[in-house]
Amino acid sequence: MLENMNEKDFYKWFGKEFQGLREKRGLKQKDVADIAGIASTELSRFENTGKKISAYKILRLLKAIESSMEEILGETEKKTYSHD
Repeated sequence: MLENMNEKDFYKWFGKEFQGLREKRGLKQKDVADIAGIASTELSRFENTGKKISAYKILRLLKAIESSMEEILGETEKKTYSHD
């Protein structure tokens, strides 16, 4: 799925996925923004319009809702790698 998205579509999708996880956890937008140390207006634009934000802010937001990139991407299963 991601391989077919351009950057703008990715941020729109990611913002909505993040919002869904935040709401599923019962967290308010303002509270998450405060924990992450970003403006609530910036979080609102990210969730509602897919406004691009930095990787650093994304990581802070994910930490604030106790989530990860793997969870957002639906890759929460542990992967094993073989070392040949």
